[in-house]
Amino acid sequence: MELESLIKAVASKAPAPGGGAVSCVTGSFACALASMAAKVTLDRTDFSKDANTAANLSDLAHQMDRDSDSFLHFAREDEKVSARLFAAYKQKA
Repeated sequence: MELESLIKAVASKAPAPGGGAVSCVTGSFACALASMAAKVTLDRTDFSKDANTAANLSDLAHQMDRDSDSFLHFAREDEKVSARLFAAYKQKA
């Protein structure tokens, strides 16, 4: 889902996407920013001259990229599960 579409969907009367999906998207952004910071630090400072520090920064960037992707996956899953849950609530009512 595009970012603008997500924001409009969250602002709608629909029960999903809701807090779970929004929290996951926020986590994804946080990981993306951490990845960017590690990459910029590695490229623009003397840290790249220290092999151990460079490896740690590179590992951090890769891990944050993976975690960002995972958060996005969980956001999509939360939206699907929430939609099914609220549909089940409607059937019981």
